[in-house]
Amino acid sequence: MNCEAWELAAWVTTTLGFIVTIFGLPIIVFQLIQQRRQTRLDALNALYAQFDTHEARLAREFIYTTSSDRLKFSHLHSENGKADRKIVEETLATLERMAYPITTKQLPSEDAFNLYGGVLLWIAFKLWPYIMEQREIRENRTIAHKLQYRRYLEAVVREWVPKYAAAVKIPLPPIHLGTEEMLRQVLSAES
Repeated sequence: MNCEAWELAAWVTTTLGFIVTIFGLPIIVFQLIQQRRQTRLDALNALYAQFDTHEARLAREFIYTTSSDRLKFSHLHSENGKADRKIVEETLATLERMAYPITTKQLPSEDAFNLYGGVLLWIAFKLWPYIMEQREIRENRTIAHKLQYRRYLEAVVREWVPKYAAAVKIPLPPIHLGTEEMLRQVLSAES
């Protein structure tokens, strides 16, 4: 092949590559956008599957309606409180599992907040004294318990309290407050 033939072949190849790129690039971008939407939807569906079972709804109802004395460590760890403890611990475990992908940015926080923000904050508010009791007891235990009890849940609560306050149009609590006090200020202002 002579030089002109090579130039023509290179030009044709370049032109075809350019045409394929022009038509292929929007398709690739569209597919990436659709894949991202689907991943987001799948994550929210997984969250919904965990958080909205019949048992989870009954557990939340129990926590909403139960006196604070029955949600304290002394009752939950007594012989009479075993059934209640199971409900509380399973609910806290569900909230912690829900909080982990939010804090690690695997699940969009805004989406989860829009679905379950108020519910999660009210449940956390009702159970926060128990969480604090658990933390206090665990501080004196072995090294295995040195990680803060329900730390992912706390991270989400602290992120969502200001969002919740803004959504219901009440004053934002000061960020320096403890988690329980932040919850108390926002949720008692609303009720």
